[in-house]
Amino acid sequence: MHIFITGAANGIGEATIDALLEKFSSAIFTIVDKNERALQQVCEKLTRRGVKNHGIACDLTEIEGLPDVVRRSRAALGEIDLLVNNAGVMIVEDFSTMPWQRGKMMLDIHFTAPMRLISEILPAMLARGAGGIINVASMAGKALLPGCTWYGASKAAIGHASEILQGEVKDKGIHVLTVYPGPISTDLERSARAGYEENWVSRFTPVGRREELARRIVKAYLAKDTVLAYPGIYDSARHFHSIAGWVVQTFAPRTKGR
Repeated sequence: MHIFITGAANGIGEATIDALLEKFSSAIFTIVDKNERALQQVCEKLTRRGVKNHGIACDLTEIEGLPDVVRRSRAALGEIDLLVNNAGVMIVEDFSTMPWQRGKMMLDIHFTAPMRLISEILPAMLARGAGGIINVASMAGKALLPGCTWYGASKAAIGHASEILQGEVKDKGIHVLTVYPGPISTDLERSARAGYEENWVSRFTPVGRREELARRIVKAYLAKDTVLAYPGIYDSARHFHSIAGWVVQTFAPRTKGR
C-alpha cells in the first residue's frame, strides 16, 4: 500500500504515519514536507524500522510543480493508494494587518495544493476502482475564530470540497475522509495560541493529543466514516456551527495588537 502524505515531518502527520503502520505494516510512504532536515530524520527513522519510503522536499505553494512531485512519487514507489493532505500552517492575525501574500500562502497550502494533488492522483484511483483520500481540515473552518479570516476560510474550503468529493466518488471504489481537528498539542497549536490574549476560554479550551487524533483518523478511515471531529466535544460544534460561531465570536480571546 503506497501512502502519499504531506506535512508529515512532525506533528499530526508524523503521528499519522505511526498509526497507519499499526494497521498497514507493509505500507510504503511518500513523505512530502518543506522542512528538509525534519523530513530526512523521519525518513531515516522509517528506514531503520524497515519501512520503504521516499522523501520529497517541496514547497506546496509552488502549485505548478506538484504534478512533478506526484510523478516522482510514482516513479519511486508505484501507484498511490492513499493520499493524505495534512500539511498546514496557522498564522493568527487580524485581516486588517495581515499582508495578503501571507493569507494567500495559507489558502494555497490548505486548499489549492490539496485540490491539485487530488486532481493528479484521483484519475488513476478511479481507473482502478480503488483508493482513498484523507483531507485534514480544521474546526477553525466551522467556528468564527478571531484572527483566522484566511486560515478559517482555507480550512472551510478544503472541508467543504472534501465532503462534496466523497459524495461524488463513494460508488466508484474511492473513500474520502474529512477530518476536523480542534486544538491539538503540537508546535502549530502553541504558535497559534501565542497570537491570542489569554482569558478564561483559552485556559479551559479542550486540547487533544496528536497520537490520539492519528489513531482516530486511521480507525475512521477503516470504518469508512466520512467525517471525523476530535476532541469529541467539537463534533457538536460541527453539527451546530451557527451556534458555535456565535459562542466563539462572543467569548473567544482577542488577538494581540488590537
